[in-house]
Amino acid sequence: MIIDDLKRRARDKPDELALAFHKTSDAQPATLTWSQLWERTAQLATALLRICSVTDRVLLVFPQGLEFHLCQLACNYAGLIPVPVPLPSGSGDKERLVGILNDSDCAGILALNETLPALREIALNVPVTGYESLLAFPDDSMAQPHPSSDEDVAFIQYTSGSVGTPKGVIVTHGNLNANVRMMIEGRAADIRIVASWVPHFHDMGLIGCFYLAMHAGAELHLASANSFVRRPISWLRLISKTKATFSAVPHFAIALCARLADTVKPGELDLSSMRCLVNSSEPVDWEGVEAFEDAYAAHGLAAGTVIPHYGLAECTVMVSHPTSDSSRYLDVDREALAKGMIARCDDESRSQRIANNGRGMLDCEIAIVDPETRMRCAADRIGEIWVTGAHVAKGYWDGPAATAEVFDQTIEGDGSGKTYVRTGDLGFLHDGNLFITGRMKDVIIVRGQNYFARDIEILAEDVSPLVRESRVVAIPFRGRDGEAVGLLAEVAPKFNYRTDALEIVSGFSKRLGQRLGLMAQALVLVKKNALPRTTSGKIRRSDAGELYRSRELATVFEYEAANFSAPELCRGGFPGVEDRGLLHDWLTQLVLARAGVDDFSDEEDLFTLGVDSLSMTNFLLEIEELTEQSLLVEEFYSQPTISTLLNILMATEQTAPLAEPAERAPVKVRQTLRGKTFRQRLGFRIRDMGPSIGSLKLHYGIGTRILDRVLASQSVVKRLSRPYNNHLEQFIAEQDLEYPDALRRDYAKAFIWSGWRELCLMDPHNFEQYVTVKGAERIAQARARGQGVILSIVHSTAKGLYKLVPEIREAPFVVVGNLRADRAAFLGLGDLAYASGATAGKTVPGTRVAQIHKAHSVLREGGTTLILMDYFDGIGGIKAPILGRKRTIRPGIAELALETNSIVIPAEHWLHENGRVTIEFKEPFVEQGETREERCLSLMIQQAAALEDMWRTNPAQMDVEAFSFHMASYDT
Repeated sequence: MIIDDLKRRARDKPDELALAFHKTSDAQPATLTWSQLWERTAQLATALLRICSVTDRVLLVFPQGLEFHLCQLACNYAGLIPVPVPLPSGSGDKERLVGILNDSDCAGILALNETLPALREIALNVPVTGYESLLAFPDDSMAQPHPSSDEDVAFIQYTSGSVGTPKGVIVTHGNLNANVRMMIEGRAADIRIVASWVPHFHDMGLIGCFYLAMHAGAELHLASANSFVRRPISWLRLISKTKATFSAVPHFAIALCARLADTVKPGELDLSSMRCLVNSSEPVDWEGVEAFEDAYAAHGLAAGTVIPHYGLAECTVMVSHPTSDSSRYLDVDREALAKGMIARCDDESRSQRIANNGRGMLDCEIAIVDPETRMRCAADRIGEIWVTGAHVAKGYWDGPAATAEVFDQTIEGDGSGKTYVRTGDLGFLHDGNLFITGRMKDVIIVRGQNYFARDIEILAEDVSPLVRESRVVAIPFRGRDGEAVGLLAEVAPKFNYRTDALEIVSGFSKRLGQRLGLMAQALVLVKKNALPRTTSGKIRRSDAGELYRSRELATVFEYEAANFSAPELCRGGFPGVEDRGLLHDWLTQLVLARAGVDDFSDEEDLFTLGVDSLSMTNFLLEIEELTEQSLLVEEFYSQPTISTLLNILMATEQTAPLAEPAERAPVKVRQTLRGKTFRQRLGFRIRDMGPSIGSLKLHYGIGTRILDRVLASQSVVKRLSRPYNNHLEQFIAEQDLEYPDALRRDYAKAFIWSGWRELCLMDPHNFEQYVTVKGAERIAQARARGQGVILSIVHSTAKGLYKLVPEIREAPFVVVGNLRADRAAFLGLGDLAYASGATAGKTVPGTRVAQIHKAHSVLREGGTTLILMDYFDGIGGIKAPILGRKRTIRPGIAELALETNSIVIPAEHWLHENGRVTIEFKEPFVEQGETREERCLSLMIQQAAALEDMWRTNPAQMDVEAFSFHMASYDT
């Protein structure tokens, strides 16, 4: 037993160093010799027995340091059951501690005095005792060590694992002794001086370092995990300083230190003493191992020092480690691996290198089992790893159902009677050695192929220095075409989506595409430490995925891949319009491909199936090209179904395009007042149309001066601003504006008499006198190149002014946005008003399709399209933090620009004193990237940046509805 080992060391080498805790790598450590360790352990055990009974469970809630290890040994000495848990630092840690308190039914908590008040608030009725108080007990009569047997519980190890809720693993003294003997097997000479920063509440730190050193009689030099996090190289300095021969760390520490090797000065480290550096706790990336050994070879690290192990808490800690004569890795065929088979492959372009995790030692036996049939897998087949041996833990504390599900499993067809623990990990055996490929729950199936989450994460981790080391998570993501891959990544605080997002997202996409042939459908960048982690610092993949799907992650940028609407039709498959049945089947298949549904009826509204307006427009354009029939008719928009399409296409045998419908008479703006009360009509007349009676209008110059004079009064501004006051004041407070009164006046000015102002400025003489246009040469330059122009603006009551700019007036023009039919007619878009006439006054997909349809033809003619860019249709998009709020940017503008070879020019306007207006056309968006996806993404990012600039510097240009939407209706 471990106490017997401790007693023997105290007798045989009382004055030799046993434990040392290094607060920093440079400071003098706190130390204990073997005799001091024995005496202090006995003293604490005696004190504990005065307040607890044998077999009581005691929670040890300590920061890293000698105090915890003394109390852990004292519990073993006294026959108590220690339960090591981390000192809570946040709300999540507190909830976990409460859960462990309830599950373990502990007799008390032991902690440092300085932490007692906070712990007592959490513990409620559970006694909390200070470590310093135990030392104050008189030590005149020391208790004798409790005679423990192999079946007695040594401790309960609560672990959250990689996924799921924390469970208490029951580790007996027999399990502990068997496991430390397995770790020492064949390497006793290597375990002389141990250096570790891994937390004591993690099985690797507690058993793989502390108990191992106690059993082997080795010096143990401890440091805190915080010191490693702040200065990862401090771990290597500790090895160098103490001449350590053994250490154990999770794989991410190896990879991180490899990246930081160039920060180490020549001669700063001497790692020549290191004999065995255990690399475990997560699947091992062999490239990371090689990078680490290569990087520190100049500092004395011998090749072959890093040794991958496999283990888990349910097996105490260790299951296997390689022997000195075994190969360190295996090169296998990547395609065969995705199918669950193993085939050796020497072709670097087709192979994947997997680390050898060795063999089970002593009585440990490893089996690869089909999790469905529960039968052994054939040789070189991937299956679930099952383990048996004396080191396998007893089960979960107070969890009979969970214990039955994981422990005491039997293999079908195996008559040996042996019971196994199911690990939930996937791997295979080759020449008796174990190779890990992932976790069962971390397999992502795309198009029938298996991809292991860790493989995807490894590829993505080093695309940018702004992506945090080992803080990338691959999750299954439900895309439009079935299961796909999503990536969640923590980024450094200095991340800026305008300058950095494209590099990171494109880097992820290229890596996955080149190496695995995959495209990530969701790429999400989150704040530092936002991803949930286990006590040992590993990301909890399943929990991270759930947090993302429930929109609870603290994201700084989100990208969901667009289902690009480039032409997809196979012209050879078009059946013509002679056979209604064949045409019906063809149209149905096209809709199914776009909507991502399994079935739908001929009478279902196509927009309710998930076909967005942009996709529907391209769908109609492709059919028009094939059938040479116009589908821009009111019949389809009033009832957008497959039946309607069939009726239109089968209605005539002519092959010439149908004539466009005659333009209806423009609908007058006053239709907006239909059904309104007299008071509402009067309010509208005063607020919107202002000083005009019928065809008589007050002169624009006089009216604007009157308006300026009226709005000089703050009380008038306040009274007139009621429709938007709450959101405006919220905006002023959030943005900490320097001149809030000026903004209130500007916004009231833009809101009051807006219809009258627009009608007045439609007069060419007024427009020339009062409107200043800047940057119009950019439109002329694009037109000279034969490009259409997309003008991107925010929602504005003055959007009709743009069509009066001479450079725009020279070519076709169309507006795309949430326009009513009467508004479309007011802007001179008669055919659009006709097409959407059945939905006048409503914002519905049919109206939007008509607008986009018209935009396609106008842009291809080299005309201009005005788009209200704060919302536009498209599948996918990004979420960017605009003015401190996450705003969804759809790919509609980007896709429209790419499809029509058009240029995107952001435009905005200002309203000045005396009614003067400035319209400015700014620098065009510049497409970046090699692929269509990258170019689309770059345009979306520029759109988000332009929106933020416009709203930050000129919020008064927005109309009331758009401003209210901005402030109220999207994620904060």
